[in-house]
Amino acid sequence: MELSRRTLAPLLGFFLLPIHTLLCSNIGGTHWKSLTTPAPLFALDFASQKSPLFPATHGSGLFTLPGRFLRSQHRSVKPPDFSISCTTSRNTITAGQQAVYTVTVKPIGSWNNALEFTVDGLPTPATAQFSPNPIPGSNFVTTLTVSNTGAVLKGKYTLVITARVITRNPTASSRHRTKCSLRVIETRAKSRGSTLTRANAQAAVQTWIDSAMNGGSVTISELHLIPENRSAEGYLKFKNLRYVLADKGPRNYSGRGFAIFSHYVDGRWVLTQVATANGQQSIIQNTIIEAK
Repeated sequence: MELSRRTLAPLLGFFLLPIHTLLCSNIGGTHWKSLTTPAPLFALDFASQKSPLFPATHGSGLFTLPGRFLRSQHRSVKPPDFSISCTTSRNTITAGQQAVYTVTVKPIGSWNNALEFTVDGLPTPATAQFSPNPIPGSNFVTTLTVSNTGAVLKGKYTLVITARVITRNPTASSRHRTKCSLRVIETRAKSRGSTLTRANAQAAVQTWIDSAMNGGSVTISELHLIPENRSAEGYLKFKNLRYVLADKGPRNYSGRGFAIFSHYVDGRWVLTQVATANGQQSIIQNTIIEAK
């Protein structure tokens, strides 16, 4: 079988864009066969039939297009990727409760990477923790727990979870996000602790000293309520506050400091932070001590 290249225009008598055609010399044959042009990516496929242009005795003829034209056989191969989704174990809570979410990773293709998770949109002063975090490529589930919601105002919140790739296996995307909702409902306020006084605020700070420090005393010189933030700030005067720094040993401090109180929706005032004002040796400690 002999093959040659020509164009259709000279044979059909009108202008056509030049394309590859095949001329077949099939001595003694009476049927055309399916052949592929040398042009890349395309093929011509013809049903077996007698030549419409030349008698079989001539042993040659021009292929026409009674069959189908095959499109490019090239397929776009998508690189491996992943997606994440969030389901809620408990997302409607009363202030003070925890909200729990399950975050699931779905690999696409041969994707296999470790991921690190973060969350945005938390209401103040709530905190969040993923477990585990980060997760290896062989584990596709992590649990998000939202805590410290006692002073969170009632309402609906949208949390935005981001999963970021931290390994270098092939991946189409370096990060993906998903959203989940948090609803905080307010409980009926209790009568206890509904008013924060200088006396019970000072008692809460003294409880912190007795439990976390090695001795000392404190007085609150000023106490300012901040209703819009459901909080209060107290200005402190420490006397002979004794504590230990890991790298510098025992210390004794007399001087200023401050304390932050949060007003929980159940009516309680809670000491949430204490700090001294002695420069590089400052103590800043988060705590939960009821002022009563």
